Amino acid sequence: MPITIDRASGTGGSPPTVIHVEGTKADCEQLRLVCSCNELEFVSTANRWSFDIPNDKNCPCGSEITITARCVGGAPSDVTEILTLVCDDTCCPTLTLMPPTVTGCAPNTAVASFAATLSFPPNCSPVPPSSFLWTLRTPNGKRFQRITSGPTTDTTGSWKDIATNAQTTVQFPVTGMSGGGTYGISVEARIPGFDDSCNPEDVNHFVVLDCPNITVPRTCPSVQGIVATSDCVEPDPAKTKAANISFAATVLDPARLATGVDWDFGDPNSGSANTISGAPVANPVTHSFSQAGTYTVKATVRFPMPCMQTLGNDFATITAVVPTCPCASDEMRDAASGKCVKSTPPPPTTPPRTSLLACDALLWLALILILLSGVLAIVGCLIAALSNPFVGAVIGYIALAILAVGLLLYLLWWAICRFLTTCAVLLSALDFMGALIAIFGVISVILGIIAIWYPTVPCSVAAIVNCALWGLLLYITYRIALAVGCLTANPSGPPPPATSSGGLGSSGGAGAPRRSGSLSAGPAQSIRVAERRGEARHVIPFPGRTGSSPVGLGDVITRGTRAMGLKPCRPCHERADALNRWVAFGERSDRPQRRAAS
Repeated sequence: MPITIDRASGTGGSPPTVIHVEGTKADCEQLRLVCSCNELEFVSTANRWSFDIPNDKNCPCGSEITITARCVGGAPSDVTEILTLVCDDTCCPTLTLMPPTVTGCAPNTAVASFAATLSFPPNCSPVPPSSFLWTLRTPNGKRFQRITSGPTTDTTGSWKDIATNAQTTVQFPVTGMSGGGTYGISVEARIPGFDDSCNPEDVNHFVVLDCPNITVPRTCPSVQGIVATSDCVEPDPAKTKAANISFAATVLDPARLATGVDWDFGDPNSGSANTISGAPVANPVTHSFSQAGTYTVKATVRFPMPCMQTLGNDFATITAVVPTCPCASDEMRDAASGKCVKSTPPPPTTPPRTSLLACDALLWLALILILLSGVLAIVGCLIAALSNPFVGAVIGYIALAILAVGLLLYLLWWAICRFLTTCAVLLSALDFMGALIAIFGVISVILGIIAIWYPTVPCSVAAIVNCALWGLLLYITYRIALAVGCLTANPSGPPPPATSSGGLGSSGGAGAPRRSGSLSAGPAQSIRVAERRGEARHVIPFPGRTGSSPVGLGDVITRGTRAMGLKPCRPCHERADALNRWVAFGERSDRPQRRAAS
């Protein structure tokens, strides 16, 4: 191999100021070396080469550094090594083992605790030890070892017997001794990045005394509490189910005297299962309660005497409430049979009439203000386009202010009154909005035609915006009407047939149905307009309707809302009939007679 890198060591403190790297080369005229702790390049021609590299990047002791050597002028070869930076003994730390602390006495109760401190010389950065090796020496020559990550430990737990290489528990006196004595303890800190000679070590001693020959009363165990799960009883004879509840006792027993727990579940109906004797302390028990009710459960710990009752009572109780399993949300429990039966919902409560009237008035006031703002916007636009821009702008600003107030009132109605408004008002508002959509749509078309000769395109856009605004309000109000149940009557099927048919007027009898036509249930079928008796009060001539039956305004709105996916209902039919009797589109039936007479 042409190049070898043997070692990298640091000198001059921690972190080292200089890194010494050495190795060999063969078949190379010149060696170039690059170290990760310095950005410079070092060159050598000697076969046994070495460099003292300044540690410009402050690589600490124990860190891994990368060294790359390159052969120049001979057999080309690059060697890269990752080495651990080992520092010299100028920064070796000092380990001090504090005097051990011994509690208790021999036999059995003595425990020794140990702690060590590690310090580094000035101008040396501390390096955390990787581990601490503790060695315990007994007066009869036995040795035990333990490795910890921190500088503290004690004689409890598991130690390794060096003679047998087995894990064991250190107790005083140790095996082979009859009592206490003087014990030795040593600790060695293992620090990465330092030679073995730098790993510090310290030794100390401690004395374990023999216990005096007196009898100390033991502490009795006590029951601190009981925890329980929950379950319910099903009294229905068809699906009877008992409540299976688990109980667990919390037992405090420092002397480990407890031999079991006796349980009394306070359920004499369960017979011999009402009590359990000598159950394991750590295991929960389960009892089946066949009837709902309140039970007092008691747990008593067993232990041999004598002992001192200093931790509390040897028993504890808990009140277990066993409920009846709940029925479904639309059912109630029958007291006689124990079965779940359908419950009758309470009658709906009606809010005070004053609040209904206030909510109705708030909705209509909001709609009227929004309508007024739309009309003023179109009028202001026309004035600005045709005569006086200043006056038109002022009217436009007034329209915006009125629109803001109207929308604020509508939002206030939606937040407070949407579930208090009567169905009649909601359905009338839906009809009103549908009519305004049609009217503003016609206005937008007319203004669009006028825009051919006059600059009224913005006014047509304003009318279209009004259509969109009223469409949005119509959808929101329609969803509210659905939520409060105003549109649940006959939502998709046709209404009941009428007793008579004729023109567009209402039928003669006061109790006769107002609507004799029907709306098809499927969206693919067209809406048929039935003939009604009488005439509408106002018939507006409409192109293309000459010689055919007039179409009422209510039917026009019904078709539009049907096309939007809104489902008609019986109250909607009644309001459509009212609009049909008010306005219709087409040719009056008496006009052909007048032409014939003339």
